[in-house]
Amino acid sequence: MTNYKASDSLLLSTGSGVEIELDLEIEYAVTPWQAQTSTCPEIPRMVEDVELTASLFGIPLTLSSRIEAIITENSCFKSWLLYEARDQDERDYIDAAEMRAEARREREWEDRVNAR
Repeated sequence: MTNYKASDSLLLSTGSGVEIELDLEIEYAVTPWQAQTSTCPEIPRMVEDVELTASLFGIPLTLSSRIEAIITENSCFKSWLLYEARDQDERDYIDAAEMRAEARREREWEDRVNAR
């Protein structure tokens, strides 16, 4: 499993028309995708171990277990977390590739300088 962090805002509306915007910090894990084999079906990536931290105007709040379950068990929420994980993986891959390219350029520069 790989661990991720995400953040977002959640707009809560009451029946009386009052709206409250909570800031959410989410820590979660994603299981790796597993290809189908002759004995096991394909297992897609899945979100697990979701932990929410909510705040209002920077003040930490404790969400009831019912509200937390409504958020974390929502299929759209889990899909968004998978998208965020994929996006973070892509950024990490690009950052690593850029670091390798920069290191290669520095080695080539040092080789040219030392060759003189």
